[in-house]
Amino acid sequence: MKKILFSFMALTCAAMTFTACEDVPAPYDVFDEGDNGGGGNGGTTVVTPEGSGTVADPFNVAAAIEKCKEIGNTESTEKYYIKGKVAETTPSDDTYGNATFDIVDSEGGDKFKCYQVAGTDGKKLPNGFVFNKGDEVVVYGAIYNYNGKTPETVGKGAAYVVSVNGLSTDSGSSETPTGEAKGTGTAADPFNVAAAIAKCKAIGQTVPNEKYYVTGIAQSEATADGNYGNVTFDIADAENGAKFKCFQVAGSNGEKLPAGFSIKKGDVVVVYGPIYNYNGNTPETAGKSAAYIVTVNGKATNDGGSTPPSNEMGTANNPITVAAALTIINGLRDGSTTETEAYVKGKIKSITEVSTSYGNATYIISDEGVDNELTVFRGKYLNGEQFTSEDEIKVNDVVVIKGKLQKFVKNEVVTPEIATGSSIITLNGQSGEQGNNEQGGNEQGGGETASSLTNGDFETWSESIPTGWKSASTASSATLSQSTDAHGGSYSCNVNGKESSNVRLASQEITLAAGSYTFSFWVKPTTEDLAQVRPGYVVVVDNQVSGSYQYGDYATLNSGWQQISYDFTLSAETTVCLVVMNPKKSNYSSGKDVLVDDAVLTKK
Repeated sequence: MKKILFSFMALTCAAMTFTACEDVPAPYDVFDEGDNGGGGNGGTTVVTPEGSGTVADPFNVAAAIEKCKEIGNTESTEKYYIKGKVAETTPSDDTYGNATFDIVDSEGGDKFKCYQVAGTDGKKLPNGFVFNKGDEVVVYGAIYNYNGKTPETVGKGAAYVVSVNGLSTDSGSSETPTGEAKGTGTAADPFNVAAAIAKCKAIGQTVPNEKYYVTGIAQSEATADGNYGNVTFDIADAENGAKFKCFQVAGSNGEKLPAGFSIKKGDVVVVYGPIYNYNGNTPETAGKSAAYIVTVNGKATNDGGSTPPSNEMGTANNPITVAAALTIINGLRDGSTTETEAYVKGKIKSITEVSTSYGNATYIISDEGVDNELTVFRGKYLNGEQFTSEDEIKVNDVVVIKGKLQKFVKNEVVTPEIATGSSIITLNGQSGEQGNNEQGGNEQGGGETASSLTNGDFETWSESIPTGWKSASTASSATLSQSTDAHGGSYSCNVNGKESSNVRLASQEITLAAGSYTFSFWVKPTTEDLAQVRPGYVVVVDNQVSGSYQYGDYATLNSGWQQISYDFTLSAETTVCLVVMNPKKSNYSSGKDVLVDDAVLTKK
């Protein structure tokens, strides 16, 4: 069964059986009269008592401790509202439907014990209910200073949980605060989990016709169902954050997931499909493969035919976006840095400083057309070289950065960064060996750029055709136009789509020596509709196509510019046309226009 629903009858306090507070095996330290009225576990954070204990103005933990000190060891006749954060993750007692846990005003602060508290409105807590560390809890009930040293609620059902992160306990699980909702649910601007949860609550329990893009961090490992080719897992905006369930999602483009495919904890996932609030308490995708995974760590699920690497940080040829980097950073603990280096592509939004004295620069990058920001802190120039001039980078330059991701915190302000020590791998599509601020360079690394690929940056045009991109054969079947929306330089090539048939952008005929090659290019959809491209080549003899087109895998386009690469081998000297196929309308593509830029052919 997909889910087991639990139904509980409200039990009276007299009918419950509890373990007395006297049976607590490990007593608290003695209440310290001099520690801010604190309750006693050696808390070092001094917090001002606040609140009046009412529903509109609950006590904070410091105020509750102070009130218990005033009340003493006799249970209060009045009941109070108290708010705090769960100190340590604690499961409920399924036998009695209650839980005992500590709350604090801030981590490491003085503790107030929520002792044997029932669920919302005094109901039993659902089986398996967990209070997660950091959950914001409001409790209500009588309180006292047990044995003169432990500020706590009165047990045996005399107090109960009002809310956990603003929600009742009836949902069947606690939920970490969702944080700020972001995104519009489009391919260019997916919902984050907070926005997806909010949308599901607005939609309700009926599966809609509309479909949305949702992105988040996988919270645990999950292996695909071999019979149905789909997988179920939870995503969140941060570790232990509020969860959105990706239920029975298929692979990229709706295909069955490869045998043995698994999602790893920490993977950055984008899913697409209808979403709703199952049974009114579980935000999720519609099941039975009605939704599918768009990418895992920036890659399609069939890219390589096996499980994507865990915590994928991108590669020089396939860097992650700024949005993906920010999602990874959001999941880090404050002040921590990733163990491995990431490859991140972005456009320079602003420059804080270029220091020729220290040979580094601090600047901000963002995704094309997206209002996000990632600070590159004291990074090096191309290939780790020092900056020698303030003019070596400019606003709107497109860079790929290699470095560790960091969640920097100062004065309680969080700044997502690429940590000091990073370096620029490519600048406007150009690696260090190819020079600075030039277009169409080799981003493959370790290969030799084939000089016979003319005008790979699409900067030169003649009679509405990019120079070097009109074949004598029938390989050129698409209508082309010039676009100023460029990955690098001033122009890109708009490959006009056709809903009724596949069309191709094709290079002029190129004669290549025997060997292995990589054909790569940058591509971007022009609309929010589904889009794909397929790289390849075709052999040409006497200006006629000879044999079948040789293609790589379909690449699903998400948003912004992304690099596509295709490897092929020629056993003898051969004349070919390199092609980028824009497929016709299907379940996976809309037959709409796509932009192509910075094409490179590299001999391995």
